Amino acid sequence: MKLVPHPFVARDIDGIVEHIVDKTGGDVAAALKRLEEIDALIASILSNPASGHRLSGALAGWLVRHGGRDQMMTMVFRPDADRAVSQQLV
Repeated sequence: MKLVPHPFVARDIDGIVEHIVDKTGGDVAAALKRLEEIDALIASILSNPASGHRLSGALAGWLVRHGGRDQMMTMVFRPDADRAVSQQLV
């Protein structure tokens, strides 16, 4: 499975890092830990892309998974088995 991230994913991740560094007085290690949690959640999604809470309405076909510390991180994605890709909308 290949991941095709939404164009805003990188912006959102940068914002998470900036927020953590700002609120912790420059604790880069804390920001790096969150990046590791993001990577772990993405790896989990790619290893089982059909798993997650299924959305309805305008987001029918998309799924939600939570991860990271206290399951506070949320990723919304849509697996496309025909193309072996998963689109990600954070």
